[in-house]
Amino acid sequence: KEKTLPDPFVVLGIETSCDDTAVGILRSDGKILGEAIASQIELGEKWGGVHPSEAREAHKRNMMGTLEKALQQAGLREEDVDMIAVTTGPGLQMCLDVGCKAARDLALRLEIPFVGVHHMEAHTLSARLALQRPFWESDCWTTKGATVENVSPSLGEETDPLVPLEFPFLALLVSGGHSQLVLAE
Repeated sequence: KEKTLPDPFVVLGIETSCDDTAVGILRSDGKILGEAIASQIELGEKWGGVHPSEAREAHKRNMMGTLEKALQQAGLREEDVDMIAVTTGPGLQMCLDVGCKAARDLALRLEIPFVGVHHMEAHTLSARLALQRPFWESDCWTTKGATVENVSPSLGEETDPLVPLEFPFLALLVSGGHSQLVLAE
């Protein structure tokens, strides 16, 4: 059955492409409602880098707590979420599987849409999210201490630093082994 989404709708995103377990909750207008990250930096230090099977096990241990922490920060319950998004690649397949399974199970249990997200495409399009006023009105670690004015102080008073980023645009992505120069059209 098809579900009509409210406007704005709430998306819960899960990211497990490598070594950190991350959950973000945002509205479709760009406002970040909650976020949580379970770092694996100690594992990386122990192994001298990412150890795929250890990273997978850490994702399994951290998934539910990270999900609960993000929902708590957002002041929401699972039932308040309208859609689940999850990184489907590129990344370490065994780590991606943990996030995909958690997202699938949650979407099925809540009977809400499930959307797979391309890791590098999301990095590229996040530049557009950062130019939305609700993003800067979010009260999360991503925006703590940052304002439109101190991020773009060289822009004069007559220039709105939140001018939409129009297509096409060029993006330099530096993300592990997937660094690339992208023309987004």
